[in-house]
Amino acid sequence: MDVQRWVNGESGAPEFVLLDTRARDAFAKAHIPGAVSVPLQELEQLAAKLPRDKELVTYCWSRM
Repeated sequence: MDVQRWVNGESGAPEFVLLDTRARDAFAKAHIPGAVSVPLQELEQLAAKLPRDKELVTYCWSRM
């Protein structure tokens, strides 16, 4: 619910950075508006670039 409120720009929505951990091609096809692409395979290399002053929320999904 917090992510929905954040995406919708509702007042009182929590401050966080939304990380899409899927592959970059999946992110390019579709993603939650405002999310940042941080593929799981690259997480270790990108971790130092992520903000430390905000909560990080990750998501991923796959279609079968």
